[in-house]
Amino acid sequence: MSKPNIIIKGPRFCGKKTLIFNFLSQFKASEILFLDLYDTRFEKQSLERLADFLNENLQIKILCLYNLDFIPNLEKIKIPIILSTNIKDLNINGFEELEL
Repeated sequence: MSKPNIIIKGPRFCGKKTLIFNFLSQFKASEILFLDLYDTRFEKQSLERLADFLNENLQIKILCLYNLDFIPNLEKIKIPIILSTNIKDLNINGFEELEL
C-alpha cells in the first residue's frame, strides 16, 4: 500500500482484513479508527460527523472503513484512508485500487 488513500477489493475470505491488519500493525492502537460497516453497532449516519470527530481526536492517524457497500463523502477527511469492499465496481476518485 503505497498511496495515502486505497480501496481494497475482493470476495469474502480472500485476505483483505489480514492485509489491512498487517499494515495497521505499524501504528499504535490509539492512532487507528477501524469501522466495520457490517457490525450491528455501526450506524451509517455516524459518518456524517466523522470529519468533526477526527478533528477532535488528533491522535487518530489512519481511518479504515471495512465492508464498504456505498460511496461515503470523505472529502473533509485529512488523514490516510483504507477502504475495503467486496463490490468489484465500487470506484472512488483519488483512491488507489488493489484487487485481491
